[in-house]
Amino acid sequence: MTEQQFAQRAEALLDLGRTEDAMTLLKQGLLEHSEGWGLWTLLAWARYKLAELDEAERAAEHALGLNPRSELAMLVIAYIAIDRGDCDRAHEFTDRLLRVDQSDPAAHLAKARAYAAEPDGETRHREIIWQGANYAASLAPEDADVLLRASDMLQRIGCTPEAVALVRRGLEVSPNHSGLQMQLTSLQANNGTQQMRGWARVLATDPMHVSAAVSVNSAVWQRTRFISTVAIWGVPALVVPPVAFVLIVQAVRNAWTLFVEIPRGLPKGALSRIWGSRRAGWFAVCCSVIGATWPLQIPVVAISGQAWLLVLSPLLLLIGDTISTLAVASVERDWFAKVPVFGRGAVIDACQQNTLRGIWRILVGIVIAVLTSVAFFTQPEPSATAGALAAAGIALSAAFIVAPTLYIRHAGRMKRELS
Repeated sequence: MTEQQFAQRAEALLDLGRTEDAMTLLKQGLLEHSEGWGLWTLLAWARYKLAELDEAERAAEHALGLNPRSELAMLVIAYIAIDRGDCDRAHEFTDRLLRVDQSDPAAHLAKARAYAAEPDGETRHREIIWQGANYAASLAPEDADVLLRASDMLQRIGCTPEAVALVRRGLEVSPNHSGLQMQLTSLQANNGTQQMRGWARVLATDPMHVSAAVSVNSAVWQRTRFISTVAIWGVPALVVPPVAFVLIVQAVRNAWTLFVEIPRGLPKGALSRIWGSRRAGWFAVCCSVIGATWPLQIPVVAISGQAWLLVLSPLLLLIGDTISTLAVASVERDWFAKVPVFGRGAVIDACQQNTLRGIWRILVGIVIAVLTSVAFFTQPEPSATAGALAAAGIALSAAFIVAPTLYIRHAGRMKRELS
């Protein structure tokens, strides 16, 4: 095949999301056309999409050595610099891009991303980013991909109405564009039903859309985990009635979203399939729901006199919360492995927020364990009831500690992979 034929076939594979196949074809093409700068440029883009940053940068630099005006090669290097936080290098290559072609919307969007990547850049350079995004959109008013990226930049600086307008304009041009549909869902969904319906529309258009599929799975498992999380926090909250009331309201809202709103937005049986797709998923749901009924179990213990029943709910919550947390981590790993490098920041941000909450929860669990141990070992006469209460306290402290510890390890691993 000629160099052009290799390039055309590789571009087609990249457009279909078959990045690894495209890279294999490009390597074959370079064996026959080692000086083909277009093939080196496409190889750089394919490696970048697979998060092979060092290899992508070397391929892009090789392409620039063969053709110093290769715009895609400069764009790849600029994106890599942005992902690494090297803003000076990002600005250097976006400036080079603009010198080559002032009318290239991708160059203006890359420049806006470079400004946004600076410390507090989205605030300090808000006007510049706004101008860059809108100017790029004006250069390509019928290019759905450009309108999507411009909308994303406007959303990041808080210009939601303008971001929505660009998405709607893009959908007029390309009604089945899954990226635009996903962006519109993100911008406009106000509840679980709207989100799920939006993601379902995206998947109906593009069944292989990674972001939509992961968003659905993540939302379901986050809500499932919240059942046990609220129930666990509800035990120490008993000493502060206003806090307990707030937790009850949150639990009811979460249950409504998970069991009513989310199923409305998905095809019939989708919720069951999501729970069944993870090892012991249904078992986790059952443990969480049964464990969350612990307030109803207190009268049963009081009437029956079977104090050992107090241990049951904390153990069920521990099991349900741990399995749900592992499911959430698994979904995030799937997302992290498949999403392009420039989309991974949102995952890391969410991980960091969950890590901070997890640290507080671990500290509370340690306090509960200490208080339980002190109460048990300082009692004058050991009894079966005291032993059951101590076991329940230790089980509760474990429910506070185990799941967040596992999640913090997972978040640390993902952060190291990104760096």
